[in-house]
Amino acid sequence: MTVPVPPYKPALAVLSKQPPSAANWAHEPKYDGWRMGCAIESGRVRLVSRNARGWSDSFPTVCQAALRLPLRAALLDAELAVLLPNGLTSFQALQNRTALPPNSQLVLQAFDLLHLDGEDLRRRPLVERKAQLERVLARDAVAGVIRYTPHIVGDGPRVLAHACALGAEGIVSKRLDAPYTSGRTRDWLKSKCVCAEPFVVGGFTVSGNAVGALLVGEYSAAGELRFAGSVRAGKGFTREFLRELRDQLRAFEVHQSPFAKFSPTTLRSPWGQRHAVPTRWVTPVVVASVSYLERTAGGLRHASFQGLRDDLHAHEVVRG
Repeated sequence: MTVPVPPYKPALAVLSKQPPSAANWAHEPKYDGWRMGCAIESGRVRLVSRNARGWSDSFPTVCQAALRLPLRAALLDAELAVLLPNGLTSFQALQNRTALPPNSQLVLQAFDLLHLDGEDLRRRPLVERKAQLERVLARDAVAGVIRYTPHIVGDGPRVLAHACALGAEGIVSKRLDAPYTSGRTRDWLKSKCVCAEPFVVGGFTVSGNAVGALLVGEYSAAGELRFAGSVRAGKGFTREFLRELRDQLRAFEVHQSPFAKFSPTTLRSPWGQRHAVPTRWVTPVVVASVSYLERTAGGLRHASFQGLRDDLHAHEVVRG
């Protein structure tokens, strides 16, 4: 009996300070993009984010490439990303995808195969699923729009060190003998070279007619939005983008801070304690990707805005 393509309910990795070194673990590059399921069935393609939002209309080249694959039905687990000439991926470039950097390419980096031609593969071990995926993508695995994600077996710390030396975000380590389990599981571990995480925007400051900084936080397990820090927004983005971001955030403006146990009317400018920057509060519905060096008692150190996370809902950003 033919099994229909199942709904996309992704497996999620647990953050780990150090990747495993055992021989039964595979280590993949950690791509800086949007997690995406690619469902192919009855001559149609559905691109679905981890929160079940449809993206097929936004990425027609990916859908066209999926229809050219040698199969009737499938569900791929992947990361939608912009691949730069140096082999790295850029979340900022994905955010500004209407004007990609020279010699870059929008790709779907496929790393798992959950369904193929009427067969549910989720109970099979990862090593078998990836072998099937590599065969399916063999024709375009290296240069096509949909690409196979390679892995290295064993010695995770060495793999992570090499990834960091190349300037990558980190690696994802997966047990080769594990089935595919939706939700967060320790069968998948992620180890990062730099800290880059989603945060909820609760306020912003204005520099001229554009956003100068974002005030961000994260939800506790009890549902409180906790302030995490102030994030500069200018680096790597055009003035036009930051003006559009200001207009987008203005639509959610409120009079009071949404952060629990935090209600200042101004924040101090990083250029001097004499200058107070007026703060505008917003309903916490927008999610931003933020890179930072470390967390301190005073907030995020050397934090930088990387782009908006349209693939996440604010209440998915829960830590501790």
